[in-house]
Amino acid sequence: MLPSVELSDSELYSCYFANEQGSSFATGNLTVFATREELEAATCGSCARAAADRQGRKNWLFLYIGVSVASLVFVIVIVVVVVTLRARVRAERRRKDIATEAFLNVYQWTKHVLVEKRMTEGGDCVIEPKVYIEKRKCVKNLLCKF
Repeated sequence: MLPSVELSDSELYSCYFANEQGSSFATGNLTVFATREELEAATCGSCARAAADRQGRKNWLFLYIGVSVASLVFVIVIVVVVVTLRARVRAERRRKDIATEAFLNVYQWTKHVLVEKRMTEGGDCVIEPKVYIEKRKCVKNLLCKF
């Protein structure tokens, strides 16, 4: 095992082994693509990218949830405002109808004051005229016939 390998260690290596059983000779090519530091940096870099990707997905999830909740609250507020305004319009219409009906009930009957002055034979007016108060009913179209 080689504890610290550098890029410059890439070459052909040979190994000879001998014991009571016999001997052996082997040759192999060693190619170093990256150092341990570079490999750790690359691995940690991919871990950092993966963590950043997870964090980004989490941020998008929070954004989607936030937008959904805000939209729901907006729709609820609009519905409440529309229902409230509709109730106010109906109440105002009822008040107007009641006021119109009360006005028509009062206006149907009206009093007419008639003042009669009597002429004397000589053409002079009497000092005390006769006053008549009559109660008359108006027609439905609010025009009173006098």
